[in-house]
Amino acid sequence: MKKWDLPKGWEWKTLREVSMIRGGNGAPQNNKYFENGKYNFIRTSDLGVVGRTSTLDCSRDKINDMAVMELGFRVIPKNSVLIPKSGASIFLNHRALTTKDSYISSHLAAIVPNSGIDPKFLYYWSTTLDAKSITNDVNYPSLRLTDLEEVDIPVPPLETQKKIVAILDKAEEIKRLRAEANAQTQKLIQSVFLDMFGDPVTNPKGWKETVFGKIIVETKNGLYKQDKFYGSGIPILRMYNIINQEIKLDNYHLINVSEEELSQYRLDPGDILFNRVNSPIWLGKCAVIPNGLGKCIFESKNIRIRIDTNQASPYYIVHYLATPAGRREIIKRTKTAVNQATVNNEDIRNFKIILPPLELQRKYEDVINHIKKTRTNQKGNESMIRTVNNNLLSKAFKGELVA
Repeated sequence: MKKWDLPKGWEWKTLREVSMIRGGNGAPQNNKYFENGKYNFIRTSDLGVVGRTSTLDCSRDKINDMAVMELGFRVIPKNSVLIPKSGASIFLNHRALTTKDSYISSHLAAIVPNSGIDPKFLYYWSTTLDAKSITNDVNYPSLRLTDLEEVDIPVPPLETQKKIVAILDKAEEIKRLRAEANAQTQKLIQSVFLDMFGDPVTNPKGWKETVFGKIIVETKNGLYKQDKFYGSGIPILRMYNIINQEIKLDNYHLINVSEEELSQYRLDPGDILFNRVNSPIWLGKCAVIPNGLGKCIFESKNIRIRIDTNQASPYYIVHYLATPAGRREIIKRTKTAVNQATVNNEDIRNFKIILPPLELQRKYEDVINHIKKTRTNQKGNESMIRTVNNNLLSKAFKGELVA
């Protein structure tokens, strides 16, 4: 990390001098270690949950006493900063501060602060650390704990750290409120769906029921290529690009593909991208490819679904599959192995769905598009908030935020 002149009373120190760096454990390979689990087992995906603030008090997975005793897992104390240390997650720069003693996966590193370091100060500083700059492999980046220990951090007196944290907490609160506003918009979409179509579980309006396969034109699994093909080329959409029934490109990977591969795996407006491999809670999330996305393809843990638009709106289908009735169809056909769930093309074709008149589905699509225009304005606010936050972070660790 590039150093700069620090105010009086500040010091440059290495992470080794102000903290203890720990690695995680490999994920348990037997479901018995998750049965009646009560301890957090944190994976890299837990750090990137949408809407989560800097603090992480729970995880999707819980392990039990048997896992701790038989596998020799080492606990990570609360108030530790977590950072991805291997794989594609390094590019996302996700961070979290634990609020409970936890266990972590081998793809994570924990920075456990010493008594002279405020945990939140360490967390906020970690969000400015570009882990890619200290990795040792571009194709499959890996952050060694020994390298992390030698990273320099500007350390002010503890009282100054707490003042900085108080200011950055206020900025974090603004981010949280913006995220809550986005969540309310999502609830509005769900409310409109129920108003227009009724609850699909009880089908109070008596819409006809059909099998998804009858309106599907094509399904196709995504592309798998070795890591050496990544780093340049065109965007390839992964499971984390599907968020709240929308395609998000805040983070994405580039891949080199042939013209034939592009032809086979390209995503066109109106296609549905369906996640076929994930943790059970996230399996089956999907989104419609919007206009203006540009040239892109999709990777192997997703399925591209093309439907007959003379029978159904892809937007209706995507939001239907997010309802309890849709989730029930997904779960019913899920195959689970060691905390990973899958569905295949044939499973999808057998989903039972309620199909209202096409005209009504298209009216719902119009509502969705109107709400998306509102979200575009919200994104402008989000961009301004990010800019302000980045400026505050820059000033904070140069000693320009507080006297």
